[in-house]
Amino acid sequence: MINKLDIFSLTTSLILEKAKNNINFNDSTYPDTLNEEKEESDIFPFMNKSAFAGWILFDTKSNLTFSKDYITNNIGDDYIDGFSEFNLDEYFDFIFSSYSSIFTVEEIEGSYIYLRDLILNIKIKAYDSQHFINKEFNNYFLRVSKYQNEYVIVQVNTSFNDEFRDFLIKDLRDYLNYEKINIKKFADMKSYLKENLINIFYVYGSSLSDYSTYVQERFDEDQENRFLNKAFSKEDKELFNKFSLSLSNSTKNFQLNRDEIMYYVSLIYDEYLKKNDLNYSSYKDLDFKKIYYELSLRGQFCNLSELNNSLMLFKNYYLYIKKYNKNFDDLPIKSIDMAIDNTFIYQNLLQNSIEGYFVDETLLDIIKNSYFEESKFINEFENFIDYIQYYYLYENKNGELSPAVVKSISKELGLEATKNVKNLREYHFPELMVFLKFAKIKNIISLEKENLFKHGLYELSSNAYKYLNLDYNEKLALWFSTLINKEFYRDMYSKNKIYKIKKFMIDLFVKIDENKLEKNYSYKGEYEPIIGILIDLGIFKDFDKLEFTNLGKKIFKYYNKLIPIKNIINIDFKK
Repeated sequence: MINKLDIFSLTTSLILEKAKNNINFNDSTYPDTLNEEKEESDIFPFMNKSAFAGWILFDTKSNLTFSKDYITNNIGDDYIDGFSEFNLDEYFDFIFSSYSSIFTVEEIEGSYIYLRDLILNIKIKAYDSQHFINKEFNNYFLRVSKYQNEYVIVQVNTSFNDEFRDFLIKDLRDYLNYEKINIKKFADMKSYLKENLINIFYVYGSSLSDYSTYVQERFDEDQENRFLNKAFSKEDKELFNKFSLSLSNSTKNFQLNRDEIMYYVSLIYDEYLKKNDLNYSSYKDLDFKKIYYELSLRGQFCNLSELNNSLMLFKNYYLYIKKYNKNFDDLPIKSIDMAIDNTFIYQNLLQNSIEGYFVDETLLDIIKNSYFEESKFINEFENFIDYIQYYYLYENKNGELSPAVVKSISKELGLEATKNVKNLREYHFPELMVFLKFAKIKNIISLEKENLFKHGLYELSSNAYKYLNLDYNEKLALWFSTLINKEFYRDMYSKNKIYKIKKFMIDLFVKIDENKLEKNYSYKGEYEPIIGILIDLGIFKDFDKLEFTNLGKKIFKYYNKLIPIKNIINIDFKK
């Protein structure tokens, strides 16, 4: 049979459920705190809206009149009449004497829970009418109240594990010490908790942030340890850690921190050693001359600094190993020395590679030192990536995107077809072709053959983060250096098409640079998408005014000096 404690508990749940959806404190005290479209508080994203509403309604003395009116209006006469034992004044006494604290569960006995209040350091036996407490967690941020000497659980703010509890209690004690609150001497600590619950929320949020960082660091350490177990022998792993520490603390010219060291070690291991069943302790089989040739060919270093720093890192590491490991073979050092002698070759390979994320640092400096508006092209490509993440992108038997997919993605990205046809194909959208080719060669997407479709389904690869983690200038520089690379267009257009595009673009670039573009200059419609891409990239101003932007002029001058214009987009189809 339902008793008064059950009624009070159910009433509180009813009030909080309504409050979280229809109380909107938009005054200066609680600006935009409760948003009807969110389950969580804007101010406390780690805490549900019911917890915040509970503090406003049940704990703040300044809101007492408002709270009583709100409770009365939201309970309703029908609800009160439905429970003959319900007394509104008794409920007011009950709920306004409730308080929130941190509890740990010591024992569960049917509907009764034995709890320890970790802030007040007291034990209580509380009635759990709605079975809020379960065996999944031992620790709770609860609101409890008392009726006729019997405690009742009326609200669960959140629950957590023992490890986080220790973080939280330490921070709460530090906060109370800072506020010079002595729990043993404080006459009415419950009143203090009610009035300062908002501060407890802040402490909770701070503890949660610290704990999340701690958990992530511990996870990263575990992952790093597993990686090192694969990348080195047991003896070399210990030596590597000592070497890493000494290099991080070095006062010499060459110094790298732990993150930088791990980046280079992971890069070489993931991109070469692991694929060839090797690790850094495979002394006799390590040919760094070959390793750096292959990685440079695939553009795996983002800039020349990475190339040079990694070579110096491994040279220093193996010299260090030589001192302490009796089984060490000199071959790695010899091959690194040969690789260092071939640095110029690797630089050329990197600059000509279209596969990786190598960025021409001179080009990057030009972009950084130029004023330009945000590139529409870069934003559209990231919309393309978003599309792949949330929708299906699959190909037909012939290896092209299906017409249905082309129609869907072109509509989503706002692309215009070069021809008005019923069955849209990839080649009707040059910008889409460029996006797709770039995503493939940069390994941003991968083709999954095993899927619910008969043919391949494109998905974002684990390497997509490499592109997304580049800053805006680096993305723009990467696009420029890729689009100017002759290899990019090899399987996109026919030899004749490439020749026509090249002839048109050279003529246009030279005329614009020399201010010889005719007033009534016109071009065929098939070139409009190409010009559109150059406008979106920030090279030309707009269709009505075919002029270089400030950035476009600098980039043209740079490439015209670096590569004679007649060789731009010059493909050898015999390869």
